[in-house]
Amino acid sequence: MVTTIGVTLRAFLLPLTRALRDTGWTVDALTHDDGTSLDGDFDAVHEIGWTRSPLSLLRVQRFAREIRELVEHEEYDVVHVHTPIAAFVTRLALAEMRERDGQGGVYRPCWANKPRIIYTAHGLHFYKGAGISAFAYRAAERLVIHGTDTLVVMNDEDEVAGANLCALTVGSERVCELRRIDGMGFDFAAFGTAAAAADGAAIRAERGIDADAFVVGVIAELSANKRHRLVLDAVRLLKERSEREHRKHAQRTAPVRFVFIGSGPLERRLRAYVRQHNLADSVHFTGAVPFADIPALCVACDLGLLVSKREGLPRSLMEFVAASVPIVGTRTRGITDEVRNANALCEPTPEALADLIEHWATATPQERTTLAATQHSHALAHYDTSVVIPQYLELYQQ
Repeated sequence: MVTTIGVTLRAFLLPLTRALRDTGWTVDALTHDDGTSLDGDFDAVHEIGWTRSPLSLLRVQRFAREIRELVEHEEYDVVHVHTPIAAFVTRLALAEMRERDGQGGVYRPCWANKPRIIYTAHGLHFYKGAGISAFAYRAAERLVIHGTDTLVVMNDEDEVAGANLCALTVGSERVCELRRIDGMGFDFAAFGTAAAAADGAAIRAERGIDADAFVVGVIAELSANKRHRLVLDAVRLLKERSEREHRKHAQRTAPVRFVFIGSGPLERRLRAYVRQHNLADSVHFTGAVPFADIPALCVACDLGLLVSKREGLPRSLMEFVAASVPIVGTRTRGITDEVRNANALCEPTPEALADLIEHWATATPQERTTLAATQHSHALAHYDTSVVIPQYLELYQQ
């Protein structure tokens, strides 16, 4: 298992790793040591010096050499790559160990025990709306698709893009197989049980959130990709509308409160924005929280929200769904796959987002319950560990 940083292994890949080891596989990891504890989860953990920064590519030759030496020494049957930097460098390194056979230019392994290369794309980086950067990412993927045996995608948009990539041929042969597997597996039953045991009212009281408020939760790293600033702009609009209605009708409606669950590089800037625009009564920051606390925080919310620029198949929305909380978001790849309701999606503008939240805040409890139930049924059928892991085990056995 190859990832750029260790937290990806911890957050997404342990269900598959455990299933593989239970069926007799030896599973090693190659990643950058970011302090994530992986003791006992893998048979061996190998360290490499790359990071999520594109500047890591300046040392690509060194990393490629380290990867080739490791793969040859350990004689792996499968190399399963994840995340952009790790996936690109690893496939580039191993593609260089292939040669053309002189008969139609088809690539063949040039060493005895060539492993199968599987790339799970947790959201391809050339997505709709990516702008000019999409050209660079698409070109990079076309370069290394020749070093990929199977490309696994997890959402509708990537399935189309992946089909175009895998249609590339060398001579008369396709260079890569495409597979659709929705996510890496999420244990809805375990999360739902933890959520059912939580007291949402107590959590609100503990964190100083109005008991009668309509609470919107956002589980996401406080980073540019997650677009918390867009949410805050919508919060401002909602507050202005509420104040106008109060002056006009002299009656108080249930307040809308937002809970930002998580931490990240933009936390200080976002908190400053909240202070600057007097939104402290509307926005609550939890900071970093242990995973064990997430089910209770989900139960304290009436609506789950995500407005990212890009996603693969976001786990955070699955957490709300597992807690029977309806989810809404922007028309973003991955988000649309999980929300699955046109009335629960909007364009990424403050006005559209404010309208969307206002719509569901004023909807009947039955409407929200129906949305949550529909989303839960779809998630169980497509994203649950019991559905996803067997598909990966079958893929490994090919």
